[in-house]
Amino acid sequence: FDPDDYQHRYGEYLMRHSEAQLRAASGANGDTSVGMATNYAKHSFTPPAVAGKPPSEITIAELIKLFMEQRRQKAESGQISVKMYAQDKAKLDDFEGFCRHHDRHRAREIDAMLIDFYRQAQLGLMSCDDAEERISGWTAKKRLRSVAALLKWAYKREYIDRLPRNLDREFAAVKIDRPEPTFWTPEEVRTLFDGASQRTKCYIALAANCGYTQAEISTLEWEMIDRKQRVIRRKRPKTDQDQVHSIWPVTWELLKEESKSKTGLVLTTFADQPLLRQRIKSDGKVTHLD
Repeated sequence: FDPDDYQHRYGEYLMRHSEAQLRAASGANGDTSVGMATNYAKHSFTPPAVAGKPPSEITIAELIKLFMEQRRQKAESGQISVKMYAQDKAKLDDFEGFCRHHDRHRAREIDAMLIDFYRQAQLGLMSCDDAEERISGWTAKKRLRSVAALLKWAYKREYIDRLPRNLDREFAAVKIDRPEPTFWTPEEVRTLFDGASQRTKCYIALAANCGYTQAEISTLEWEMIDRKQRVIRRKRPKTDQDQVHSIWPVTWELLKEESKSKTGLVLTTFADQPLLRQRIKSDGKVTHLD
């Protein structure tokens, strides 16, 4: 690679193109010097929640809105799942309500005492007498983790000038009871299978054969299947870990009968749409079609 030769050839290239062609290529009001740059005047990636406000005047609601807008961008670009976005939103909505209850409205009013009270409230809700208000250890842990993520994000971006000193590893440390799964007997599974429609039999077979959830069923593609060996090789959507499953004869026959094509998604809706569709609406709420 000869830099001098490259510069010479590039100069000739510019001369061969008319000003009108360069203006059309740049899309930047005729400024040919930024032909490879994005015209940011056409886009809006930042919410106007705090336009013109100093950090000391930002409310907790506005801070959460800013944080969730960035989480939304991550979800829409595939860096996190829509489900994770929805969980963060629900957990931070709870924190905002708690702050309002304690008459705290500005982000600068979030201090060690407030988040300590919030942690104590979560631990209390885990064992409260009211079954409708009681929460699980996992819910408490996720709420505290979301608050910690929000505050650390805000501190790095100078929306708050200090982090509470008790925002440490112990803040989100919640004892989780060991799960006690309920097991289905083979007879119960057989009863459900025999009484199901053919499409639902296909779902049951994939769940029993491969341990698939709805997300894994809806994203299964023919390109993941070795048809000669009847083996599925793929990454699990939730963890990105490799999965390999031998396909049972009953599962294979149902897949062939229920699939509309031999490429792309194996199973779709009657309208050829993915079985599981999640979308974040303009108001931040999540639509879930399953």
